[in-house]
Amino acid sequence: MKNDTNDIRVTGRLTGNPEVKTVGNDKRIAEFSIAINKSRKTASGEYEQGEPVYIDVVCWGYLADRADALEKGSQVLIEGSLQLDRWEKEGQKMSKHKIKAWKLFEIRIPGYDNKVEDSPAPADDDGMPF
Repeated sequence: MKNDTNDIRVTGRLTGNPEVKTVGNDKRIAEFSIAINKSRKTASGEYEQGEPVYIDVVCWGYLADRADALEKGSQVLIEGSLQLDRWEKEGQKMSKHKIKAWKLFEIRIPGYDNKVEDSPAPADDDGMPF
């Protein structure tokens, strides 16, 4: 189909420290995984944690340098495209989607422990301007 796009934007927390290495002609690459957590409000008004989604991310060049400053538990916003890796292992065809990042932002909230594994339940939407 004409005009299809391959853009993705996600927020999540790093499941481990990024693995950063240099390849080829001094090209830096960082690889890490994020957990995307979703919570929802139940009929009783309490928040319930859904099943997390895990996805691998790859960053090249200056984004790899930015990723190198992150650590397990860092909350990030990533923009990029989905990429499908395919390989063969012991005669079986394998594949996995990952995000090739174009943009990488660490989300930091002043006065808040940004490395907490379990995020607090989101505030009530009442009074929000959006």
